Amino acid sequence: MRKPPVLGLGLPLTLLLLSAAAAAAPVLDRVESEIRKTRKLRVTVEATFTGPGELRLEGTVNGVPFSKRKRIRRASARRVRFRVDARKLKLRRLAEPLDFDLRVTAAEKSGASASRKVRVLEPLPLILLPGLGNELTPGSLDAFASALALASPAAYRTTGPRPNLIVHGYPSLTSSLGVLGRELDPVVDRALRGT
Repeated sequence: MRKPPVLGLGLPLTLLLLSAAAAAAPVLDRVESEIRKTRKLRVTVEATFTGPGELRLEGTVNGVPFSKRKRIRRASARRVRFRVDARKLKLRRLAEPLDFDLRVTAAEKSGASASRKVRVLEPLPLILLPGLGNELTPGSLDAFASALALASPAAYRTTGPRPNLIVHGYPSLTSSLGVLGRELDPVVDRALRGT
């Protein structure tokens, strides 16, 4: 009786496949960041792990160290959200933009890792006040504000729930300075809320 044929991979090919499996690294499929309520950064990470490990978000916010970790117990595709709150880092009364300088790292226990930089700059709010007689040429600064927002889309927003570039027109020829100041006060308070 004949022995059935045995398919063998051979020693060199087997070692090659084993070393390729051992060298498989986690993959950062997607990393997204968005500013929430001006001082909070939300980083959403989608990663694929080939074994147990951890996701880390580390770096600085205006020079203050920041670090968060999330353990991954087994091979899987994961979606993790990190929140970075500048208030909890005791960053208050800022005189400069918020600078989130962070790095996302997916590291496995085998030593394999992948990382990606996350850099977000949130400027201080800017309120543009047209000069005296601005009501004679309504919207004169709107084009300038739009051009500024287009020139630096990562910095300034003129629309949306939290614009940080605001044009405040006022009736300078018909109202007193006291009335104009009282009308400007809530605009400044809204712009500074959360900053």
